[in-house]
Amino acid sequence: KYLQGRDMMGFRLYDKAEKYIRESLQLNPDFVPALVEMSKLYNYRMEYDSAFSCAKKALSIDTYDAAANYEYGRSAKYLKKYYDALDGFEVASLTEAYRSAAFTEISKVYLLQQDGAKSMEYAQKSMINNQYNIEGLQLVYLAGKMTRKDKEAEIAGNQILALEPLNHFVRFEKYYNHPTENELLDFQKNIRS
Repeated sequence: KYLQGRDMMGFRLYDKAEKYIRESLQLNPDFVPALVEMSKLYNYRMEYDSAFSCAKKALSIDTYDAAANYEYGRSAKYLKKYYDALDGFEVASLTEAYRSAAFTEISKVYLLQQDGAKSMEYAQKSMINNQYNIEGLQLVYLAGKMTRKDKEAEIAGNQILALEPLNHFVRFEKYYNHPTENELLDFQKNIRS
């Protein structure tokens, strides 16, 4: 039942996935992978309290499960439980499969807390194993602007445009920071639909 639910999640058939995951949890309410999948489903539906509870239950069974820690961190971030979020993401980052994503999320938490230096540190860490991490580059850009490290922000912005020429983030940020007619035209000229 769990495998069917996990596969349905992969196909983005969330209603079917939930049915199978719930059946799996009826058979074994302490099956950590099913609890993690249920937490993911709740996060997708923006039911963060339920996601947090499922992930917390999974962690009560296996404290160091990377997926459970990641989902715990995600739901905690949305609930503005930043210390819990940081804790979950830090443990998830110990596993290579979650390292880049967890560091990206830690950077976001520090950005939300207006700590540009820590946000920059973790955004840069997020790109060690994934140099094409666009979210990480965007966080470097924002943290660079926040900490007045304009050169680092400019380098990150150029990397984003080199990797994704159609990405609107950098052009919008330039317009937002300097709302001139030229910056607005530069931003708008690449929007085609």
